[in-house]
Order: sequence, then structure tokens, then C-alpha cells
Amino acid sequence: MTDYLHFSELDSTNDYAKQLIFKEKKTCPFVITTDFQLKGRGTHNKFWYSERDTQLLYSLTTFHESIKIDPRIIIPHTANCVKQMIKSVYETDVEIKEPNDLLINGKKCAGILVESFSRGSKVWIIFGLGLNINNDYFDGDLKYNATSLKIETGKTYDRSALIYPLTELLIQSFNKIV
Repeated sequence: MTDYLHFSELDSTNDYAKQLIFKEKKTCPFVITTDFQLKGRGTHNKFWYSERDTQLLYSLTTFHESIKIDPRIIIPHTANCVKQMIKSVYETDVEIKEPNDLLINGKKCAGILVESFSRGSKVWIIFGLGLNINNDYFDGDLKYNATSLKIETGKTYDRSALIYPLTELLIQSFNKIV
């Protein structure tokens, strides 16, 4: 059974997941979502732009006993799962820019951050996702490089529609590759 936790604001869904794992000993799997991130980040600690109430800001945390995790397999596998779910739930085609970005019409609409940690015989995996859903516009350099489902289709979407099916798909598919 997966626990779902939602917050109006967090520094980072992935960072909060780590806090729950190591400080509060939260059992897995669990999902964290938020309406706004103050310190969202992507690969190489790049800042992830957050706009209140427009994006899916999501982290799924799971763990396994004594399994070595190869990020070269996990990251593209996760990107394929997200791509499949976006197409299924939002009926929008996206392409993967390896290893961890999703694009619509050549512009970034989503970023994936997969982190793993081990202590003793346990290995935790955090699947982080930032997906631009209902953003109306982007400022600065982002206006040339970023997009949202709403910008591309002219439709407003339910931000939570992806949470449950994506979680189930990620857990099922992850269990198949480990």
C-alpha cells in the first residue's frame, strides 16, 4: 500500500522524502506532492522553476534489500514510464531527451531526478518529477526553452490525474527490472 502525502509548499519533494526516510523512518513506498517548491532541483543541482498550482511536483520513494541500482537503467526506464503516462492520461505526445528530460515540440515540459541511497542492506530510490501542466507562460530564457501541456494544447488539465497511475506503473516496472 502506497501512502500519499500532499503539501501546499516544500523546499523540495525529493529532499523531504530523504528527511522522512532517515529522520522519521517512514515506511515505503510513499508519494509526496506539493503545489510549490522553493528549492526544486534537477540533475547536477540545476534549479527547477516552480510556479504555484500549475505543475505536478512529485516524488515516489521505494526501497529494496541488497540490490545494486544502476542509474543508467533506472533513469531512462523512468523517463519511458512518464512518457507513457503523459500520453495515456493527457493524450499528448512527448519525446525523451536523454537522459532525463521530456520535450513537447522541442521544448522542455518535464524533468526527472532519480536518486538512490543505501544504509546497511537497504537501498532507497526516489523518483522525482517536475511536470509543467497548466503554466500560461515562462519568463526570461525559459520562454525559449520551456513549455507546458496548456501552452501546447490550449487546454487546462487536472494536475493530479497522473499521480496514481504513474505511481502504480513506476512501482510495477521498477520491480521487474531489479
